[in-house]
Amino acid sequence: LPAHAEEWSVLSSGATNDLNNIACPTETTCYVVGGAPFIGGDGIILKTADGGSSWAQQNIPTTAPLRGIACPSVDVCYAAGDSGVILKTTNGGEMWTLSTVGTPANTPWFWDVEAIDANTAVAVGNVGAIYRTTNGSIWTRITAPVDENLHGIHFENRAICWILGSGGTLLKTINGGSDWLR
Repeated sequence: LPAHAEEWSVLSSGATNDLNNIACPTETTCYVVGGAPFIGGDGIILKTADGGSSWAQQNIPTTAPLRGIACPSVDVCYAAGDSGVILKTTNGGEMWTLSTVGTPANTPWFWDVEAIDANTAVAVGNVGAIYRTTNGSIWTRITAPVDENLHGIHFENRAICWILGSGGTLLKTINGGSDWLR
């Protein structure tokens, strides 16, 4: 259905943290991530199951700010953010598991994450960071053809995906994220 966005309602999340991204696997269920260093608050995930009338803060195992979220279903979501943090829920946010990727010398700061299904997701971030999982738990760094910051990702289908970033960076994959072309 086309969205016309002619009328907007102001809703209260109940949070004071910066809110950075939203994923809505259904018309009534949405997840929001937030947080920012210094003035934007700790990492936060909020969930609504009633179309935004009420929001519940999720109990998450990190205080790192979160910038991206993707939910291939109501039960399964991935969230990604600072300090190489990636979170996953498989039970609608009742419990979030923490993965931390990178090394102390090379810790990515993620700006976005996209999930194709419950097991396949890609997170992108600073200095060409691209991490991919195909089993929902083990994340592997994919070599990017750029070292610019990567800010957004979108899968058209299981094979074709786009990444955009600083300095006009635009990357594309035609094999589900195994290889990326400028």
